[in-house]
Amino acid sequence: MLNRILLGVIALVAAILFVLLAFFYPNSIGAIGVAATAFFGALAIIFFIPATSSKKVEQGKDKSEKLPEQAEQLNQQVRDIKEAFNGWRAVPGAERLRNLLREQSRRENLAKAAELAKADRHREAIEHLEACLGPELVASDRAAIYLLMGNAYLATGQPVQAEAAYRKSLAAAEAIALTREKKEARATALGNLGVVFRQKGELEKAMEHYQKTLEIHKEIGHRLGEASDLGDLGIVFGQKDDLDKALENFRKALDINRDIGNRLGEAAALNNLANVLRLKGNLKGALIYYEDALGLFRTIRAEREIGLVEKAIAEVQAAMKKQKGTGSPGKD
Repeated sequence: MLNRILLGVIALVAAILFVLLAFFYPNSIGAIGVAATAFFGALAIIFFIPATSSKKVEQGKDKSEKLPEQAEQLNQQVRDIKEAFNGWRAVPGAERLRNLLREQSRRENLAKAAELAKADRHREAIEHLEACLGPELVASDRAAIYLLMGNAYLATGQPVQAEAAYRKSLAAAEAIALTREKKEARATALGNLGVVFRQKGELEKAMEHYQKTLEIHKEIGHRLGEASDLGDLGIVFGQKDDLDKALENFRKALDINRDIGNRLGEAAALNNLANVLRLKGNLKGALIYYEDALGLFRTIRAEREIGLVEKAIAEVQAAMKKQKGTGSPGKD
């Protein structure tokens, strides 16, 4: 609009110039021609170049204002999916989930699946995940969907179906073109297969898969994944009664989690160390780790974990009192 006003002023000046030149220099065709060109050119610009409508400006403003809002909605949906399908199983990374949410119908199905999973209605959630599958789905998205399905099957106590879904996720990961993305997808599927084997009591297979996952995460510099893998290995060593190896892996996991500032991982590692020391009969050491873990869980408001650790502390304190009463020495 301002441009059109400015051009109107120019046209007016050109018109005055045109009249003055015609009056004082009636025989100067060149001067009159220049003024006339300026005058009619300005008029042409005014009448034939459309102004930007206020409606379009407002629409552009609305769109720019909606962008941050839409981005936050997308991030919230990513958080919802991770929370709904996580637990002690790995989920696709945030960027992979954002890619999944690009298409409207898929976004709606994933939102409903997350809502149902949070309500412990995982069987219904699986139906909405299945609705996301289709021939047009790219390999990385297919790998992510099957991974979420595997997690849902595990939550319903169906390890056979979970294993099948994770194997499909692994197969889809092999078809991903980008090297790092392929490795991340492979590592996640392998790690979750390790969970299945651990639940089935096939501890050697579980360790094999966790070790492969750990190697991939080390190769690509994924330290959070590395800490998680060490924790998984520590759990398996604990199940095999190799408590010293369990301690070794939990301590490595603790160091990495502290280095990267992962407070939830740090608290979990402290809790795992306490569990092992308790099994070894070192109640004093276990109590110290439990109290450190409890402090972190309270800081990050992990309510479920707070309750479990408080219960463990009460049991250890009771055992220590019993030891003291009977005169039995505790192990250091």
